[in-house]
Amino acid sequence: MGGGLSLTQEDIVQTLEHEFRQQKWVKAAWLTGSLARPGDADRHSDIDLHLWLEEGEAGAFRATLEDGLGSHYPVLLHHELFDGHMVVCLLQAANHEVIALDLFIETASTHTLLEGKSRILFDRTGQLEQSSRVSPEVSSLRNSLDTEIRYFWRLFAMLPSLERGERIPCVQRLSQEAAQLVQVCTLGRRRPRDVGEKRANELLTLEEQQEIESVLALPNLSSDALVSAHLALATQMQKRGRQAADALDTAYPEPLERAVLAYVQGELERMGALGSV
Repeated sequence: MGGGLSLTQEDIVQTLEHEFRQQKWVKAAWLTGSLARPGDADRHSDIDLHLWLEEGEAGAFRATLEDGLGSHYPVLLHHELFDGHMVVCLLQAANHEVIALDLFIETASTHTLLEGKSRILFDRTGQLEQSSRVSPEVSSLRNSLDTEIRYFWRLFAMLPSLERGERIPCVQRLSQEAAQLVQVCTLGRRRPRDVGEKRANELLTLEEQQEIESVLALPNLSSDALVSAHLALATQMQKRGRQAADALDTAYPEPLERAVLAYVQGELERMGALGSV
């Protein structure tokens, strides 16, 4: 399967730009994500479209949105999130293509867009501002790192529930732990996550990517295989978490790690499960 940019996405963007230009309550529209960055999108990229409205007009706009989209494309999914500030859609395009469209309803009084990260479609107000990227404050990165590490160990502490035979939740948590590990590696390089889920490999070094992928290549879904995989990710977190904390000159949550590892190890021994950290 090829990964080149589908013309369908740009066709949809042009259609929606024309549609929303006709609606006087839409003050401005812009893209973020891969379609906003030249050369970054491919045929699997979704469309992240921001629409700037007055607060008092947002409700009426949302009420007519699905019908408006449906006048151009069959709407397979239309679901509001975050009190209607985000609308996730799946559109049926030509040649049976299904395109993901995420609409963000913006109602703040001002907006500042990052240069190179946003693509303005139109701005009736002339008030959209663009600024060069500002490196995140170290304090913010430290707080994020602490949160990601603690959440990893919270997930890992649930490993003994495998005793109930619930393998599907165990696989789900394994995926979540891998995602936390990606975040930790990224923050350790003082980089916030700024790419979509489908491009997470860009956040990792080749060594980090290979380490995590080798764990996720499960030979089977036996209890021993699942336990070994979780333990392997825990070992990686012990290494990568400390590296990231050292890079940001902040404390690693040693007491949490020790307590969780002792608990899990004791439970695994009681269960007769294999593996150790």
